[in-house]
Amino acid sequence: TFSYYQCPKCQLVFLPQIPENLGDYYSEYYQFPTLEKIAQTASGERFKIEMVQQFKTTGKLLEIGPSIGEFVFQAKQAGFEVDAIEMSKECCEYLANDIGVNAINSNSPHNAIKTLEPHDVIALWHNIEHLPDPWACLNQIAKNLTPRGILIIAAPNPDSLGFRVLGSKWPHVDAPRHLNLIPIQVLIDYLKPLGLEPLMTTANDQSAK
Repeated sequence: TFSYYQCPKCQLVFLPQIPENLGDYYSEYYQFPTLEKIAQTASGERFKIEMVQQFKTTGKLLEIGPSIGEFVFQAKQAGFEVDAIEMSKECCEYLANDIGVNAINSNSPHNAIKTLEPHDVIALWHNIEHLPDPWACLNQIAKNLTPRGILIIAAPNPDSLGFRVLGSKWPHVDAPRHLNLIPIQVLIDYLKPLGLEPLMTTANDQSAK
């Protein structure tokens, strides 16, 4: 049993005691598809790169936690210069050798970002909720982004009707892998002093549905 807490002031939901064996709750088995297969899978998630292209169509792009790389494949095909930070060594080898992006093997993205040049786009597709210290990561992202660069965060929404109704049975609690469920307003308030302002928020995109 894992007990989550909620801040009465900002409504952040968090796991106060992170298990020392957290890695045991992750599968280390990956199926690495052919480029033809990953292109097929990526085409079904084209809305992601289209969301980026509303604001940026070229430049340097970083994805944190890309796994086997459907999104970085899309970004590379769209003409972006792509970096990736990924905790799985096997995934990094696949991203570098098969997809052809610069992949950094690290489970500490805020430290890995320090080693990289500035980016025009940084994306976290359902990754921030897994980070033990998402705030350190957001701080480094803000420092790394170019002027008018964009940050995309997709994450479980603890303000959702589903969470209010289902509570601990909500699938996106995903205990203990999801360490922080961050309300949208908390992200907005945290990022504003760092120089970032919201361009778009949505709970009705294809992924959310």
